[in-house]
Amino acid sequence: MTQRLTRILPLLLLVAALAGPGAASAEPPSCDNDPSACFWSEDGDRTLTVSRSAGTITGPGINCGADCKDVKSVSRGCEVGIGCDDWPDATTWKLDASGGPAGYSPQWSNGCGRSASCTVSAGDPSTGDDAVSVSLSWVDTTAPGASFAPPAKVGPSSYNVSAGGSDNSGAFGYRWWVDDVLQGTVAATLSLSGAGNGSHVVKVQTVDGTGNTSAVLSKTVVVDKSVNVTPGTVPALTRAATVPLTFTTDADVVSRKCSVNNGAPVDCASGWSGVSAATADGSYAYRVIVTDDVGNTKTSDARTVVVDRTLPAVAFTDGPTEGQQVVTRNVAITFSHADAHPGTVACRIDANPVPCAAGSAVALAGLADGQHAFSVKAVDGAGNERTVTRTFAVKVAAPDPGTGTGNPGTGTGDPGTGTTNPGTGTTGPGTPGPQPEAFDPFITGSYGYNAKKTWFTILRIKKLPATAKVVVTCKGKGCSLKSRKVAHKGGTVNLMKALKKLSVRPGGTIQVRVTSASGRVKLARWTARKGKLARFDVGCVGAGGKLSDC
Repeated sequence: MTQRLTRILPLLLLVAALAGPGAASAEPPSCDNDPSACFWSEDGDRTLTVSRSAGTITGPGINCGADCKDVKSVSRGCEVGIGCDDWPDATTWKLDASGGPAGYSPQWSNGCGRSASCTVSAGDPSTGDDAVSVSLSWVDTTAPGASFAPPAKVGPSSYNVSAGGSDNSGAFGYRWWVDDVLQGTVAATLSLSGAGNGSHVVKVQTVDGTGNTSAVLSKTVVVDKSVNVTPGTVPALTRAATVPLTFTTDADVVSRKCSVNNGAPVDCASGWSGVSAATADGSYAYRVIVTDDVGNTKTSDARTVVVDRTLPAVAFTDGPTEGQQVVTRNVAITFSHADAHPGTVACRIDANPVPCAAGSAVALAGLADGQHAFSVKAVDGAGNERTVTRTFAVKVAAPDPGTGTGNPGTGTGDPGTGTTNPGTGTTGPGTPGPQPEAFDPFITGSYGYNAKKTWFTILRIKKLPATAKVVVTCKGKGCSLKSRKVAHKGGTVNLMKALKKLSVRPGGTIQVRVTSASGRVKLARWTARKGKLARFDVGCVGAGGKLSDC
């Protein structure tokens, strides 16, 4: 504080000096003898000092140029014996702030707080209240921005969800909640790998350094940690050309691949077959590998099928040979049977079923004269079937005797002696009459059959006259030939050597026609039937084309 006093004290000092030492002092001036000594004035300055970090401060008298300081002078009157008057009312400054950083509000000291204006006062210079200091700073008061658009579902390919934000300060962090539980992370990305499978409510908020916060954004996110695939069934054993595998998966599956015996997976759909008509016999394990839209992968349990397209092995091991004629009505036939997956075996003599077993003799009793066919049909577990037939003949009846006439003996009597001498002579044996032509060729065949066709493996004629003509014909669909004349030298003739192959579809007929030099005809014919033994007819052609015993 600076005070300026106007008094009579200098005059008094001067008077005292003139009197000299030892002289009596004169009476000092007083209001009685010098009225001017009774009154004086005191002057003071009131000072405002402002400090600021940015922006502009305006107000009456304030100079925020280089020093941002303002001084106001004040005075008061004083009187001897009474004292001084009160200083004038406090000097007041109203300060306005502007021009701070975008998004910031002014922060005043001295209790003004966050407002655009601040009013401050300076008071009594004699007590030190004549100076006031004010500081202005700028505080971020703008809430940060936030954005949150997570995927609807997350999984192993990425469990992360991310948010975005902005703030005028350029520095901010994040708060995350999962199902209303505050998470530890303050980064822009949150991993949901620790969350359980299913739906979760995820919330996020941005926070700046001053504590300003954005609105809380909330989204529902599904955490998907697994995928399912359920394969159907396949037959344990089959001879089919294809073996489809059906399977079901989750609706969000985006990749479906199948493999066989752990081979390279290929794209597939339900109903895919890893087996084709060209697949070799063997065991095949199917697997399905699926992947969903968030990266979950699952390999199904294996489904195993055994492919068996090999026909059963059936062969005759004992009994009449093919085409043999026997002279007994009781015949025993034995056969062998082998298969990787055995099934059933059924036997027939002609059209009649008979019990049988592989390796055991099949007893056939009471067979009539004529040609017979014994067949064995084997069906394995996969449905493959093979039928083999052994054809033989039975002939037990005695042969027809030859016919002739006797020639009676002759003689003459001698009447001259009166006695009768009968003629003598002998009755000779009858001489055979004319014999019919020897013609009874024996026609035999062995064949296999299934539902689609009948095919011959053996076709033979025994006791064939060298002069006979032989013609083999096939009538119906699927015939491997139409008509063929077979050259021969008589005796036993293997027709298949000339024909190479012979087959026909069900309903068709294969016929062997043998014609003798005299015109007699013997026929053997097989009419194919679907999945059954062929119907067999044999005999000589009589009147009206009917067959009868030769």
